[in-house]
Amino acid sequence: HPDARQRQSRACPGKPRLSIQEKLDIICLYYSSDAMPSSSRRAVHQWDIALRYGKSRAAISKLLKPEHARKVIASAEGGRIKNRSMILQSIREEAERKSRSEEGGV
Repeated sequence: HPDARQRQSRACPGKPRLSIQEKLDIICLYYSSDAMPSSSRRAVHQWDIALRYGKSRAAISKLLKPEHARKVIASAEGGRIKNRSMILQSIREEAERKSRSEEGGV
């Protein structure tokens, strides 16, 4: 929605939106890092990615949500990434983990 983008631009001057390539790089970095065996935590942390790209952790978290990450990977640019099937599998596993934890927590 253009109004939301304009509001975001005014609210965050000097902080441009992530390009599609940056989004792909972030998703690939996060989802190609292995989850630690003892937990669902990943070796690459959202805070580290946020600092590296000059964004808030919340913005990175939203991008990495399985439903959002899948859309970015499904884009035309996403079709060109090397480990696409492995990344999509990792996103599916993350979605399943979240689904199981939500079912157990209710």
